[in-house]
Amino acid sequence: MYQDEKKVHFFPESFRHFTKARSLELLGLFLLGMSAFLLLSFLTYDPTDASLNVISSVEHFRNAFNATGAYIADFFIQYIGWSSLLLPICIAIWGFSTLAHTP
Repeated sequence: MYQDEKKVHFFPESFRHFTKARSLELLGLFLLGMSAFLLLSFLTYDPTDASLNVISSVEHFRNAFNATGAYIADFFIQYIGWSSLLLPICIAIWGFSTLAHTP
């Protein structure tokens, strides 16, 4: 009664494969960048920087990414502790595997 209907695609198979591969590479680069951002934010963490629960009279931040890095590093280090350094490592491994197209 029903016949096998093939899906009709607008773009050819090679183009769809190409865009999927480039999208995965962009995702991998994004994850590596996020990992580097988090790692540098954690490594340059200073408890005297102003953050969500710290009021500081110092007008400049000692964190490598200024206010954004100080707030993020303070949040993770206050709530998770120094084991939050594992987070950028895990994200970097995920980024490398996505970039290399390995499952």
